Amino acid sequence: MMHNNSVTIFARNTTDIVDFECLDFDTMSVSELAVWLHHHGAAHLSAIERVELAERLTRRRFITRAGGLLGAAALAGCTQSELEPAQVAGPKRTVQHVLGTTDVPEVPRRVITCDFYFTLPTAIKLQMPVVGAPFGATQALPDWVAALAPADVTDVGTNAEPNLERMAALQPDLIIGFAFFLEPIYTEVTAIAPTVVLPHEMLNNGWKNGVRQLAEVFGQQETVEQYFRDYDQRVQVLQQAIGEEIAIKTVSLVRVLKDELRIHTKLHFGGSVLAEAGLSRPSHHTNVDDEQPVIRLTLEQIEQIDADAMFVIVGGGGRNEGASQTFETLQQNPLWQQLQAVRNGSVYPVGDHWLSGELHAANLILDDLQSNLLG
Repeated sequence: MMHNNSVTIFARNTTDIVDFECLDFDTMSVSELAVWLHHHGAAHLSAIERVELAERLTRRRFITRAGGLLGAAALAGCTQSELEPAQVAGPKRTVQHVLGTTDVPEVPRRVITCDFYFTLPTAIKLQMPVVGAPFGATQALPDWVAALAPADVTDVGTNAEPNLERMAALQPDLIIGFAFFLEPIYTEVTAIAPTVVLPHEMLNNGWKNGVRQLAEVFGQQETVEQYFRDYDQRVQVLQQAIGEEIAIKTVSLVRVLKDELRIHTKLHFGGSVLAEAGLSRPSHHTNVDDEQPVIRLTLEQIEQIDADAMFVIVGGGGRNEGASQTFETLQQNPLWQQLQAVRNGSVYPVGDHWLSGELHAANLILDDLQSNLLG
């Protein structure tokens, strides 16, 4: 029995006739069709060739509604729910994650990381061969990530619009990222490669814990512990220098957005690094109800961001629109000129690596503290 919207198709430019079944082209994307082709007779093609074939097959000159005939196959029923997870060919490990249990390669060779601010820099730091990551709406990696990333890392879209065709064409053997990116497309991506889904909450239990969990997925526990030992040694040296050389009593960490100000407390990544470095926060930045990582303020509450020194993140994290203009307006406010940090000449704009939550960014924050507070 054929579906009302079924089609009969014929594959051109292939050396073998592919055994097609009944496909629902009204609901299957090009990426879904490419994955289906892999499991139904086109495994001899490369991932890029399968994507190109899927694109050709969805064009009208390669498709006729049941009744017309361009080619060769009897069709008999295939749905998205029948896509089969990709399998690991060689040695493997089993990883438990948010959406289940997945066998991953013992040594991944082609990794897609599904965010650029945590999994991408962490994977690169752990010497994982990353081939793809979502660059976001700007279609470009932030400078601090681009400086670390291989030049040939491919953009695979945004959180709202992941590009499954590009992901399939990269022929990954591991896909990893947070649930907000992967959960809506989990069926499709697991058919492309073994997929591990991370809980976003794992960053709320201390950034080092999150990095350790990711290192475990990669099988790089020993490597990451050595990196942490190096980091902790840097922190100790900085603590000693700060204690001996500067008279700053309190430090504020502020993020300026288009319509609001945010104070990042010690429970936020950047704030936790400040605490590790031995820097104190104003009392109203630490005695927060429910211990929230962020205190939200209106633009009129400017006096609450004050301290002896202030680190300022303008926009960042995809929230750049209007942020620079707001910061310029704030600096024209008479109340701004009365802030202690401003009078001290100790206002330091910094990059959005302060928002990240991983090892490379933490070291960049130590660089910022070194250069701004110690000169």
